[in-house]
Amino acid sequence: SHENAIRVIPSLPDSWKDGSFSGLTARGGFTVDAEWQNKKLSAVCITAKHDKVLKVFSETEPKTADVPYSFKDGVLTAKLSGKKTVRFTF
Repeated sequence: SHENAIRVIPSLPDSWKDGSFSGLTARGGFTVDAEWQNKKLSAVCITAKHDKVLKVFSETEPKTADVPYSFKDGVLTAKLSGKKTVRFTF
């Protein structure tokens, strides 16, 4: 996370075309799980430790989301309730 927003997969080696991770901690009190295909983010689940505004850098707007959100200038913004996990698919 940087610039007050989370970059879920900022760069990947060529050998990591498809993959996933779970349980990574991001600044601001978030836990992140993610999946990617063809080096593009396909899904992300984020849990906030406390009520927080979440900001995520994204190349594209999500296809589905568990919470209301806004998407402007490559940044996805949503209000999260503490300890609730939300999922976005791309």
